[in-house]
Amino acid sequence: MVDLPIGKGDVAPVPGQKPDTGKLSLGQPIIRPIVSKADGVELSEDEIAGDKRVRLSADVLFALNKADLSPRAQALLQDLARQIDQSPGTTVKIDGYTDNTGNDAINQPLSERRAQAVETRLKSLVTKTGLTYQSAGHGSADPVESNDTDEGRRRNRRVAVTFARPVQRQATPSGGTAGGPPVTWSPGGTLPAVAQGQLPDDQKLAVTVNGLHRDSSGLVSLVWTVTNNGAEMVDVAGAFDANLLQYEGRTAGGVSLLDRSAKLDYRTLRDDQGVCLCTSFAFDEKRELNPGESGTYANLFKPAPSATTVDVEIPYDDRKAVIKNVPIK
Repeated sequence: MVDLPIGKGDVAPVPGQKPDTGKLSLGQPIIRPIVSKADGVELSEDEIAGDKRVRLSADVLFALNKADLSPRAQALLQDLARQIDQSPGTTVKIDGYTDNTGNDAINQPLSERRAQAVETRLKSLVTKTGLTYQSAGHGSADPVESNDTDEGRRRNRRVAVTFARPVQRQATPSGGTAGGPPVTWSPGGTLPAVAQGQLPDDQKLAVTVNGLHRDSSGLVSLVWTVTNNGAEMVDVAGAFDANLLQYEGRTAGGVSLLDRSAKLDYRTLRDDQGVCLCTSFAFDEKRELNPGESGTYANLFKPAPSATTVDVEIPYDDRKAVIKNVPIK
């Protein structure tokens, strides 16, 4: 449920009932920060609470084992400087990292020189005054991926720039095509079909995107349905998950939105405890689909306002379905 109004005053009692105020008490609400992640080849972005962290690929910024910025680095750092100019904060942190190839005697000073190079260039590009820059190198510490694969090592070779999240000055939804309210449904009703596809399996599972809606805060809700057109029951719990080791159990958390123009893959939102803002199968919510049955699921994302059309990527075990060019409304 999105765009719910927060009212004021006392809650009216249910007609015909009178609450016993001596037995009622309200606890303090629990408000958890939301973690937003977007992965790309050149850079990745993380947002949590009031901070934004941009992880720039060292393979794009520098030559192998060097700390001299590449021509491509100029364009990436110019865009980053524009974001820092719009940031309400006064501190910019730059942290350099390597993979675990080699040893600390090489990796530590290399990561320090790379962080310093990014700091020096940002200082020349950012127009905002009164900022404090803090750069440091960490060698192979704090990997974001396993160093056991080439891809993992590539992601670990990075320079991370952290600053206060820029304020998005928008009072109404933007960055999408005109459309109606979020997906609504009532018993006996029919869900809309915005786009359709097929899961990559031999069990004839069809997938329908029912809606992709951006609310006034910039959150994008995805509602989608899987229909079993096969002859046997299919258990889909865990098939759409990104990490089965999460304590929350199996979810639809592996679904993502790919913005091809920005080359960023937006992950399903999670809170600071790692809990997915998506459908959970912990209580058998439509995990078993008999022939002819459908299950409807939902995910929340926060793509950039500039993202207006995306590819919906739905994993299925070790493969995935890609439904291309779905408009955000």
